[in-house]
Amino acid sequence: MVVRSLVCCVVAVGCQSKRAPAPRTDLPCAPVVHPTARRGPPHYEGYRFIAGSADGKRVALALSHMGPGSGQPVGGAQVIEAGASEALFAKSYFDVHGTKDELPKVETGIATEYAADLAAAGVELEQHLPAQEAWCATPTGAIYTANGTELELRVSHPACDKDPSHKTVAWQLCTKDGAHCAHSVAAKGCLDGEPSLHDVVHTTGTDWAVVEVVTRPFPDSEFRVYAVAGAALSGS
Repeated sequence: MVVRSLVCCVVAVGCQSKRAPAPRTDLPCAPVVHPTARRGPPHYEGYRFIAGSADGKRVALALSHMGPGSGQPVGGAQVIEAGASEALFAKSYFDVHGTKDELPKVETGIATEYAADLAAAGVELEQHLPAQEAWCATPTGAIYTANGTELELRVSHPACDKDPSHKTVAWQLCTKDGAHCAHSVAAKGCLDGEPSLHDVVHTTGTDWAVVEVVTRPFPDSEFRVYAVAGAALSGS
């Protein structure tokens, strides 16, 4: 299975600088840009946006971690389109061996080996990448972006379609009135978990929720899965 923003304007001939709106100071919490560093032991879970589309409606994510079962550096790539019910491209990557120090090679391998697949899915490597947005959450779970948009993470645990005796997890990040939602893509498999908002980023016209899902593939082991979904949530 498994979302913050600084805008930089380069002033050149024919380009006029544009001031970003001042952040709101009347919110129940103070929006900030959140760190997204790789987690620590035992699995060192991490992700990085590696590609995007010019219209802002598609992003590609490279995930890497130490395998819960194999103990080897592994990962995968996903291309997600805003509003789509399934990933446009999703494939695991197992061609690196060694310790956690080899995890950067997983991202490099994904970008190299899957370059043609990513291009076919409509994204350009290292182009049109999302920018982080500032956001915050209150103790009651209300989420606010810097411009004052109130969001909420809605979570459900439907029966797995492959085995109704097991649950899976689904989530959506919605505006408070429910008029706009970024929906998680359809889950593959029957792995349940507990989602929480990890980051909010944006591309042209689209906000992207990055959600961290805590799963338990083995009774004595927690593993974090990162998932992404996009929609126009805050007028970015």
